[in-house]
Order: sequence, then C-alpha cells, then structure tokens
Amino acid sequence: MKLKPVFWPVTAVALFLTVWVSWLRLRDKTITVSMLWECGLPEHFDVSDFVRNNPEAKPVTLHFARYPNIVNIEAQPGLCDALKAAGKRVIPVAIQPIGEPFGKISGYSILYVDGHDVRGPYSLENGNLGGYAPPLDELLR
Repeated sequence: MKLKPVFWPVTAVALFLTVWVSWLRLRDKTITVSMLWECGLPEHFDVSDFVRNNPEAKPVTLHFARYPNIVNIEAQPGLCDALKAAGKRVIPVAIQPIGEPFGKISGYSILYVDGHDVRGPYSLENGNLGGYAPPLDELLR
C-alpha cells in the first residue's frame, strides 16, 4: 500500500517526534546547586572505618544552601584543602539526578564540587540533620 503525498509530512513529523522524545529520555542531565561546606563531619555521622582505611581522604560536609539541614559527605583526597584554599563559603556543586526523565526524581549523584571531580568511591553518605526535608524535585531546583 502506497501512502498518499499528504501523509509523508505527517509521517516525517511523527518519526522526528519519536526520535526527539527518545533523546530527551536518554540524555544525561546535570543540575548545578549552591552548597555550603565545612571540613569534618556532623556529630552523629560515624565513618571512622572509611577514614581509617583512607587517611588521606578528609571528609567534607556539604549543606544545601536553601536547606542547610540536608547534608552530603564527600571524602575526596585533597578536596578539603582545595576548598580552604579557594576561600569561598558557598560553592557550585554539579549534581546528576536519578529517575525517570518525565517522572519523579528518585535520587542523585554528586559529580563535581567547585570543579573538583568527586565521582568514585569517596562519596560517603547523605542525610538530614533534623527539620524539614523537601522532596527531591524541590531540593534540586
């Protein structure tokens, strides 16, 4: 069965939309958020086994600027010293959200802290120090 010439543009647009939606769903997205930082750990976090196994990796606690009770702990070797040398209190942090492209965010990975690559085995933990914990969609805005 041959398509009439009128249907070719419709078929082309449908094919284009299918490819475009697939690309949107499969591409990596990165969000940059502002975070506060401090060298060391909050009181109730115990990562002594990790620090004992990796003494050169000093823990850095990252607080979301809008929600300082939400923390992430990174222990990349040299990160604490580099952040001290930069002298900034608020730093940009690149985050890759995890979840369905058109659905809710179910988690995230921290990729870069003030330009320093922190992917790998040095990401320790995240948590809430008490208080309001917003949904991830709101947290990563």
